[in-house]
Amino acid sequence: MDSKWEIAQLAAQHIVDEGMAWGAAKRHAAESLGLSRRVDLPDNNLVLQAVREHIALFGGADQAEIQRQLMQVALVWMDRMAAYRPHITGAIWLGIGTQWSDIHLDLYCDDPKMPEIDLLNQGVAFDVGQATNAKGQDISQLVVLEKPEGWHHGVAVVMSLHDADDIRGALKSQKDGQAPRGDATALRQLIKKENHE
Repeated sequence: MDSKWEIAQLAAQHIVDEGMAWGAAKRHAAESLGLSRRVDLPDNNLVLQAVREHIALFGGADQAEIQRQLMQVALVWMDRMAAYRPHITGAIWLGIGTQWSDIHLDLYCDDPKMPEIDLLNQGVAFDVGQATNAKGQDISQLVVLEKPEGWHHGVAVVMSLHDADDIRGALKSQKDGQAPRGDATALRQLIKKENHE
């Protein structure tokens, strides 16, 4: 068997079942298989394929329900932050949400302080963080904790604040043809599709 695919499959188990970060999961998988530290690790597209396969084989109805709940929570927040042209990205958008997944939203604003002011005005408790955007620049993040109905733990809604002009390059397709993020209309279509499957 191709070692990259073997690493990807084992990494997928760590990601789905334990919530391990992708980079750490790949390294851990390679070590578990007794491979050299210099071995070529699979790229994220191959790991994504393995994660989808793992969920299809072992996820079942519970996994599908978790994904649906996370999409609904994301949609609530996209509607609340509609003034900032929110786009969903990450595991939930890719259809591979698990109980460990954060909800990632990209907001595009003229003034990055406005979403923070809006949350304060709504009486919403949040944390402030930082991340790096595709250009290598530091951007602010607002993190809200949500608890879906019936869950024993919370889910982080991570809102990354981008410059309003960055939305132009945000929807470029990936190699597999899927856009890397989607707006509220696209998420509603995805939810409708999931509900009919």
